[in-house]
Amino acid sequence: MRDDVREFKRALILKAAAELFFTQGYARTRLDDLAVRLQMSKASIYDHFSGKAEILSTICAASVDASLDVVRRVAGAGLDPVAQIGAVAHGFTGVVIDNHQQIAIHAREFAHLPEAGQERIIATQRAFDALLVEMLEAGRAAGRLTLADPRVTALALAGMIIWVHNWYRPDGRLTRARIAEGMVRNALAMVGAEAEAGAVLERLRFSGLV
Repeated sequence: MRDDVREFKRALILKAAAELFFTQGYARTRLDDLAVRLQMSKASIYDHFSGKAEILSTICAASVDASLDVVRRVAGAGLDPVAQIGAVAHGFTGVVIDNHQQIAIHAREFAHLPEAGQERIIATQRAFDALLVEMLEAGRAAGRLTLADPRVTALALAGMIIWVHNWYRPDGRLTRARIAEGMVRNALAMVGAEAEAGAVLERLRFSGLV
């Protein structure tokens, strides 16, 4: 029970910090501001984090870790190459939408991260890219995907989806489901499999991956 309470408080701190970093920037946010927002003492914040830099590192790492989890889960799901790309696109889009504020903070405030935090995030991003490249290479070798350069295609696909954080609005006309479906169709079009998008989406729904 004590661990659950601690995790709950830690999550509250991260949520409030993300809101402040997003709206007023990391440099302009003080721990005093965070304490006021949370109605708790600075000592309570220090009980969970060593300082503002660790809070920023944790916020920035969360969406990167979640993205890697998506591609690892898809890689182990036994899907055919076309469905793999569709599942990665759908799952990654969900991560970006669910963490759009955190990703915006990551993009704006990366330079403020401690060196160790930067290196950890870069390593995780490279692991994500490497797995996606492997999927694309395998799909091309099997004759199921059409693409010239797996590395360039992986970067283009990930870049297309990560950009969603810039324009997604929770109260906008485009729902989470519609955006994710659109990204699946776009991703499959990039690898010459657009005609299979409908079947892939249906299979992913049946498999529980979407």
